[in-house]
Amino acid sequence: MSNFKCSFQDEWKNKFKWIRELPGDRNRAFCQLCQYTFSLSNMGLRAVTSHQNGKKHKLKQNSAASCQSVVSLFSCTEPTESQAVQNTTDSTQSNLSLDVNTASTSSIDFESREIKISKMNNFLLKETVTKAEIKWCLQAVYTHKSLRCAEKDVQSFPDLFPDSEIAKRMQLGRDKMAYMIVYGIAPFLKQNLLDEILASEHFVVGFDESINKVSQKQQMDINIRFWDRCENRVKTWYLTSAFLGRTRASDLLEAFTEATKPLDLKRLVQLSMDGPNVNKKLLKDLQAQIKEQPTDPEILNIGSCGLHAINVAFKAGAVVTQWKILEFHRALYYLFNKSPARRALYSFYSGSSLFPKKFCAIRWLENSDVANRALDMLPHLKSYVEAVEKNKEAPCSNSYNLIKEAIQDKLLPAKLTFFRSVACEFEGFLREYQTDAPLIPFLFSDLSVLLQGLMERFVGKDVLVKNSIMEIDLNDIKSLCTDKQMDLGISTLSCIRKSQVPEKDATAFRKECRQFLLKCVQKMRECSPLIYSLTKAVSCFDPSIALKEKIFSRRLVSLLLILTEKNWVDGIVADRAKRQLIDVCSRPHIIHSLQQYKRQYESIDKFWFNLLTTEGACNDAIKVLKIVMVLSHGNASVERGFSINSDCLWENMKEDSLIARRRVFDYIASVGGLSNIEISKKMIHYVHNARARYSEANEARRKEQQHKATLLKRKKETTLQLKDLEAKKLKIQQQAQRQKDVIDEEISALKILQNNLT
Repeated sequence: MSNFKCSFQDEWKNKFKWIRELPGDRNRAFCQLCQYTFSLSNMGLRAVTSHQNGKKHKLKQNSAASCQSVVSLFSCTEPTESQAVQNTTDSTQSNLSLDVNTASTSSIDFESREIKISKMNNFLLKETVTKAEIKWCLQAVYTHKSLRCAEKDVQSFPDLFPDSEIAKRMQLGRDKMAYMIVYGIAPFLKQNLLDEILASEHFVVGFDESINKVSQKQQMDINIRFWDRCENRVKTWYLTSAFLGRTRASDLLEAFTEATKPLDLKRLVQLSMDGPNVNKKLLKDLQAQIKEQPTDPEILNIGSCGLHAINVAFKAGAVVTQWKILEFHRALYYLFNKSPARRALYSFYSGSSLFPKKFCAIRWLENSDVANRALDMLPHLKSYVEAVEKNKEAPCSNSYNLIKEAIQDKLLPAKLTFFRSVACEFEGFLREYQTDAPLIPFLFSDLSVLLQGLMERFVGKDVLVKNSIMEIDLNDIKSLCTDKQMDLGISTLSCIRKSQVPEKDATAFRKECRQFLLKCVQKMRECSPLIYSLTKAVSCFDPSIALKEKIFSRRLVSLLLILTEKNWVDGIVADRAKRQLIDVCSRPHIIHSLQQYKRQYESIDKFWFNLLTTEGACNDAIKVLKIVMVLSHGNASVERGFSINSDCLWENMKEDSLIARRRVFDYIASVGGLSNIEISKKMIHYVHNARARYSEANEARRKEQQHKATLLKRKKETTLQLKDLEAKKLKIQQQAQRQKDVIDEEISALKILQNNLT
């Protein structure tokens, strides 16, 4: 090998603007773009061109060129001093040439300026167009518009807005919108949410399952409730969904753990859920998984969703009477549902255009309206049934037969009226607690008022005065009112009178009403959050309780004891928090604020946070406040999401697309609409990288499918080989058996011959 080495040549500087000579070493060269020194070796110019053609150098060169083009947009070229002198000299030689040169130069400068302005406009417009495309994707998701329809709208923009350059440059096909939403906007929103959750000290996870009619799987939606440190209030956001075939406790735990993998579950304060036993088993298993050490925090428990508990109590009361009110409402709705002929016949014979409202046995929020409509329809139903029976036009359906039988009951109006009156008792609570706002401090008081109101209708007043509503023995007949003293409601009493039934039937009806109320109360006392001490303890943050010094102090101590025992705060923090809260609530201006508080106008979390932050050092009290306020009073936010899911779904929709749409929709709703959304640089960056993520995901899916296909092929080959070997084995066994049989025959023949010879 030759020892000759090439030296740096000065003419290379003119040909390659990026190359520089290294002082003291002419056998190597330096690249200004790459900030890299390379050896010339014995290759010389070929070493330079080889470096120039390298991938890294080309990327640096393209990057530098784009930066230079942007800078040039904002720069103007001034003539140098030598050029000015030369121009002056030339101007003295010929006025004609001066005019020509000046005109030519002005034309060139004007054209150059126009080109630069055009480039600058293109550069600035590109980001504006991207923002417009993001906004349109958000609009399509928020209005549940199909991507194909949104694509057609974008194509019509240039005609609708001919003077808009943005409208002309928007290029949004349905595929582009799909990957912008799934791989751009949704990941950005998820990362923002995770950043906020990871910055908070505690959080609550709520979940519920419902059938996904497209994928035919159980969809478990997961919501996160946490204290937002920026806005200093409680937020509830959709996190993700898991799709399951079976919903055993082990399946739920596996899916839950996978969905919450980015989160630190040791900061999980509460698991918000409804009340099936499988969910209780999940809570038990999750607690065992999280609590590795005795000092680890323990999940707080106030029972299952308060809304579910109230619904279950009301349904139990309605069923125990055996009035078949639920079946009547359902039959009445389905008798006329999707049946124009029956509706026309009903209107013809009854002269009424009133039709039943939809009834759902597991959603009780609007049952009073359903019962009220049924009461209004009863006279018309009787006319309809009489007419169709007379003219032999009666429908052949179970719904009609049930209604025909029910309207023969003279007490049906009284039963519907009583059903409606009890439903009205529950609906106030159910309607108010269908919110994401923190209402946990009021849960104990509101449930107690609801329970007290129901018990006042059939329990003796002296018994209610002397005993706690949770301690009254409802099996003791002495604790209950007589049938005549029961509060059935004025409307129900009026219906009993109008029915003109015998006293015996009226007495039996009153006993059934007592069973209705008694069962409701028993169920509430068995499964509502009232049975948990934490529900009562957190009511110390109810402003009406904070005004009562002794009760406030007692419940505050109970709360701090629970938090200390569950390892959420230590004893020192609890003591300081107690002193701070008692001191703050004893100040005259704070007492005035507590008296003036109205929860209809101000959220309780903001109210207490503002009080404690304006009263000096109350850091420990604020820590306790944040733990309490993130506690969930019900699972309404998760169940409300199922309605959003049904709006987002369409045929053959993939699971990732549904999750992305839900995440985007919830974000837009949480900020109050599209007009309140700010398109940040970070979001634009995520959207620009969406195509790359989309390609990576497709490649990953392709490799996964290829891997599965390979495994399937190997499995088939193995199965065929196994069958061949088994066939060979069987053939060998059959041959051996035949040989054995031949030998056995020979042995038998020889034995016979042997016996004959003897």
